[in-house]
This record gives sequence, C-alpha cells and structure tokens, in this order.
Amino acid sequence: MDKKVEVELSKPLDRSHVSVRQQSGMSLSYIEGHHAIREANRIFGFDGWSYSIHSLSLTDCGKNTKGNHIVSAQAIVIVSAIGVTRQDVGYGTGIGRDIASANESAGKEAVTDAMKRALRTFGDPFGNALYDKQQKHVADVLDDSIIDSINSAETIETLREIWQTKCNGDTRYTALINQKKKELGNA
Repeated sequence: MDKKVEVELSKPLDRSHVSVRQQSGMSLSYIEGHHAIREANRIFGFDGWSYSIHSLSLTDCGKNTKGNHIVSAQAIVIVSAIGVTRQDVGYGTGIGRDIASANESAGKEAVTDAMKRALRTFGDPFGNALYDKQQKHVADVLDDSIIDSINSAETIETLREIWQTKCNGDTRYTALINQKKKELGNA
C-alpha cells in the first residue's frame, strides 16, 4: 500500500465532519454520503476506488395516513480500493406522493448507506471511529496548510489576513494565532 494512503487511513475522523440525528429516542452520530465520497477521492484518488451495487431490493410498505407511499429498501454495495474489495448492506426508507418517488428516495438512501458502511471498513476517516461509543478516534483536526501559514507569518497584519481568509473564524485556530501573535510581539 502507498505510504501516503496508509498515513491518511490511520488518521482520526475529523469531528467537524460528524453529524448527529435523533432516531428512536437516541442520538446517532454519522458522516454524510458526500463526505465519504470526498474522503475516498482525496485518499485513494479519483481513479483509485470504485463502488458497484450488488443488489437492491425495494418493498412497498403501503401508504401512511396522509396518503403518501412508503417504500423500504435494502442494498448491498461493493467498494474496491487499493487492491481490496469490501461489501456491506444498507437500508433506506422513501416516502412520496407517487410510488416512483418513494422508490427513488428509498433506493438512493439504501445505496448511500451501504457505500458508507463498506468504506468505513477502510478506517476511521470513513466513520469507523463512530462505532466506538467513546469515539476515541474522533478528533478536532486542523488543516496542515493553515497551520503552516500561521507558523510562517511574519507580521500581525499577515495573521489577521490568515484569520479572515483561511481560518474563516474557526475558533480551533485561536490558540495558534494567539501564540504566534505573542512571538511576533516579542520579536
């Protein structure tokens, strides 16, 4: 395995990519599908991974009290990257005014769920860290390029510019900015 890929797969999940939803009275942490795809593209390369739908089954569950169609879906997705193939199952529910809309929604949700679950087997950056109740491998990760910019700043004005243009007010960088301000003030 490429050393860069190995390093990236061993990193913790950045807390800023974790979403939370309520389900059955519980708070559930998850990563969104677009983030999983972005991470796969970043870590493996745009042409370094793929996924395919092995199976997709849809079940018409009838209508709700508002007359909307309810469909449940189950998908098995296969993910391939770095010479490794993984698969997992995902589930989805669709509700729509017509059966086609409910099918589409349920199917997309099930495929995305299965893809995320298969990707998580590659490591914490894909959400595996969320399966640990203490979430020991979820961390506040800072952008190395922003850290480098802060560390190489030679004036207070440059630090202000970095804060406004790169940090975008992200308070995780406040301590670094303040430390560099002290260093520059004593220079």
